[in-house]
Amino acid sequence: MKLKPLATVAERRTIDKLQSIMDNVRHPLHTVIHSQRSLISQRLRLPKFRTNRLGNSFIPRAIRLFNSSLGGRRANRRTGITLQ
Repeated sequence: MKLKPLATVAERRTIDKLQSIMDNVRHPLHTVIHSQRSLISQRLRLPKFRTNRLGNSFIPRAIRLFNSSLGGRRANRRTGITLQ
């Protein structure tokens, strides 16, 4: 049995965790994620951040992965992330 690369597994788990937060109304981060939803499309807007430390935290990384998983060449080119 061949295992998937660690990066692929981590990306999938991050997106799954973000989906579970968006689906669970009682989750503490649900309102934060829900407020980032775009009115025009299904994409999520990135929150403003001043430091790289915050930019590399869970929410911005998960939003970037989520948006790139929706498709579109612009998202993949901008983030450099491709999902299978």
